[in-house]
Amino acid sequence: MSTPDLTQPVSDPQWVMPSPAGEILLAIFGGGAAVFAAYCAYLSYRKRSPLPLLFALAGGFSIMLEPIADALGKVQHPPVGQINAFVTAGQPIPWAIAIAYIWYFGLGPILLWRFAERRSMTPRRWYVAAVLAFLSVTLVEQLPIAIGLWKYYGHQPLVMGLMPIDMAIANMVSVILPMVVLYAIWPILTGWRQLLVLAVVPICVVGGHTAAAAPAYMLIDANPHVPSVFVHLAGAVTVVFSVLIVWLSVKLLHGGFPEITADRAAHRAAQQERPEQVSA
Repeated sequence: MSTPDLTQPVSDPQWVMPSPAGEILLAIFGGGAAVFAAYCAYLSYRKRSPLPLLFALAGGFSIMLEPIADALGKVQHPPVGQINAFVTAGQPIPWAIAIAYIWYFGLGPILLWRFAERRSMTPRRWYVAAVLAFLSVTLVEQLPIAIGLWKYYGHQPLVMGLMPIDMAIANMVSVILPMVVLYAIWPILTGWRQLLVLAVVPICVVGGHTAAAAPAYMLIDANPHVPSVFVHLAGAVTVVFSVLIVWLSVKLLHGGFPEITADRAAHRAAQQERPEQVSA
């Protein structure tokens, strides 16, 4: 079983991908992506909208997060015998991971569709979705880590079992934040503006995860002699940042701050008074 190697300060260039586990993972993740893409094509046909297919494509575009998270979060995929989609910043990105992004980040917007059309999401539903997302993104990593298909290494904080909790909750942010933003702009996603999702989803995925995980990233990559208490504190700050990002985005979406609503109303009233004063 592969567990976080807290004594390994750098990636292992000799680590060999276990076979046939790597090929099986590619088949499972690739098959899942194919089924998901086919379902999105069916939804696009049924709803006469390109959005479902665009969501799948936007999920794939979000692969930009992987080399960032791997390099800064100290995550390694076996470099020897790997079936790579590409290598960047010294990070081999396997095809299994690249393909998985299609459904990993495309599924959330698809599940959101019915609620977005009916404008029926509530803060409570968002928080339930966040908890479910956290559990899902954590569980999906357990078996691949256990059989050695990737691992966390270095000065990791808040390690419980097979992965750091701070990274799991940052992963949750990268799933939920795109959904919140898409829900907010859903009424404008018509015509050519539907193409906006190809940028909005990757921006929120990369930005949300990196913003949440930044405190942990700083200490994971720090001098290995930094006391563990500071590393764990950075992980705790990442957890707090993650919760704040979700809470603030949901509150802003649903008008949960009366002071902001009152300020906007005051500005609108002031703007309406100005023309009357000019005409007088």
